[in-house]
Amino acid sequence: DAQESRGLGDVYKRQGLGGALGTFLRVVVLETLGAGWGLDASALAEHATLILINTLGAFLLGVLTGRMSGQATQGSRFRDERIRAAFGTGLMGGFTSYSALATALITIGVSNPGPIGIALATGVAVFSLIVGVMAAWLGVWLGTRVAHRRRDDVTPEREL
Repeated sequence: DAQESRGLGDVYKRQGLGGALGTFLRVVVLETLGAGWGLDASALAEHATLILINTLGAFLLGVLTGRMSGQATQGSRFRDERIRAAFGTGLMGGFTSYSALATALITIGVSNPGPIGIALATGVAVFSLIVGVMAAWLGVWLGTRVAHRRRDDVTPEREL
């Protein structure tokens, strides 16, 4: 149907714009914080900053997901799809970077040949995964609480 096709195009535009903005923000944070660690933008500073970015992105995506799932009865499904496309898939997808993390892990492994490189890369991967999942879980919890609080504020008080 033509209206659904136009709506899908709108979703893709929002996704693309959100992705471009998210990528720009990631580069700004990497350049600003990466150099701010005082390590002359060394590989360690870049890896630490990338883990920070991915953790923050996981948290914010969790907040969005929790907020939207907590509001499932409010608003239209199409509006939710556009918000999720712009801010979830787009902005947070562009801000976080799995490919940069994978490249960082390879760099760690190559820079430290042998078992030490494998152990370091594995340690960074496991740490990043655990911290990311914890941040996402905290974000979902917080987003759900915010959504329920807003819904309670909008709902008329019940008589006792």
